[in-house]
Amino acid sequence: MRPQNVKRPRTWPGFTLIELLIVMVIIGIILAFILNASFESLRRAQERQTQALISKIETALAERFDAVYASRATANQAHAYLGAIWSKDFLTYLKVNKPTYTIPADYPLQANSRAQIIARLDYLKAELPDVFMIQPDPNINPYYPLNFASKPYSGNTSNATAFGLKFGQYLLPLGVGVDSDPTNTSYGDGNGSSPDHTGIFGASYTARGAVMKGLVDAAVARGAAPPSPLNAGYDGIDNNGNGMVDDLTENGPAAAMMLTLLGSHTHKTARSETLYALLVEGQGPYGSLFNRDDFNDSEVKDTDGDGMMEFVDAWGEPLQFFRWPIGYVSDIADLVSAAQNGPPQFTSQERGLLPYYNAFDTRDQNPLDPGQSLLDPSWWAGLAITPGAFANDASPFGAVQGELSGSASWFQFNFFALTDPNVTYFVANPPVGINSSGPWDRGASTSAFYARRAYYSKFLVISAGPDKVPGVPILDFQTLSGLTDYANITPAMLA
Repeated sequence: MRPQNVKRPRTWPGFTLIELLIVMVIIGIILAFILNASFESLRRAQERQTQALISKIETALAERFDAVYASRATANQAHAYLGAIWSKDFLTYLKVNKPTYTIPADYPLQANSRAQIIARLDYLKAELPDVFMIQPDPNINPYYPLNFASKPYSGNTSNATAFGLKFGQYLLPLGVGVDSDPTNTSYGDGNGSSPDHTGIFGASYTARGAVMKGLVDAAVARGAAPPSPLNAGYDGIDNNGNGMVDDLTENGPAAAMMLTLLGSHTHKTARSETLYALLVEGQGPYGSLFNRDDFNDSEVKDTDGDGMMEFVDAWGEPLQFFRWPIGYVSDIADLVSAAQNGPPQFTSQERGLLPYYNAFDTRDQNPLDPGQSLLDPSWWAGLAITPGAFANDASPFGAVQGELSGSASWFQFNFFALTDPNVTYFVANPPVGINSSGPWDRGASTSAFYARRAYYSKFLVISAGPDKVPGVPILDFQTLSGLTDYANITPAMLA
């Protein structure tokens, strides 16, 4: 018989496959939330680190800009010549009386307000360069391998032979390296051997010296024999008596290693390297604002191996520095004003394209030109041409560019834009009295005059962010290859 009251052992049923899958999905969701929170925290930490670095740099840059801007920049004959307004009758008189006639000192060639602004911009550009490229001309490389976005000031350079190879057109300040003879279309102030020049190829000797110091230190650290004295190539003196100040040959045996290092340079690091040099390796009266020890190894690196240090963001990419980022359309002055005040017939897209809706909208003002003298209609008009033919410029100094004077055209090509590329827009159903190109009261592409405008100009330091793609245009191969001075440039130079 079967024993009574005998309990069978209890068995537990197992999990089904569906139950296991549900558990795994739940665990996966929880892990996804945890990982997403971790990545988000990491990204916020990287953003805060980069923002802190940029804020620190911007504070120092503001001090440097204030110091440079407060310094007196004396307008020379070239600045006055460029800023003057020339009447048609005077030009005819000058042409008839050449070559014996000389321009009297009390005519247009005087330090007017526009000449003073141009002189100040010339000085600011020289003391605060924001980018450089390797010179494509092998005849220049042995002397000045770095070009800080300069353009030649054209004209007669017979005296420039005293300055080694014909680099007189690239001496600073503007026009100092050409003859002071208005009958020979030079209109400069001084000559190649004059002690008045303060820089070359777009940067002052002290500003370029800051960059060269880093390059010299890198060459010596890699075993090159140091120059004698160590600062021979960036002391603002012609140490070897060849007529050129701070040329590469003054670095002696270290020069070869410096050129080798530049062979590793990539263009995307140039703006950051220039920024680092100005703030950390600063030379001359403005000196440096930081020491290398003020930054940790995650903030300063040499990402391309050319020996020059760069400020880098939390993602290891070099920061980008722009001295005057012209072209920015401010929300207050442009888009918001147009979107709010534009008539209902405009679509939202059309409103966003409007530079200004009417003549009473608030416009951007350039603090570098407080009186907005660079927007003077009489300076822009077709009769505001300048005598002389500056044929070496892509936009000839002495020729009228449509209804844009040669002076305004030359200024734009060598400093920054004064025209608005966004004037041409189409309105599908324009209101009564408004044409399809919109209301523009400073000249428009549909009329005989260029669209004049000022841009709010303030230095800019940006990070490419986690996607490592800058949100602003960067000078590229296609742009530079179209300039006559950079005809030999190759894509490898801008890699």
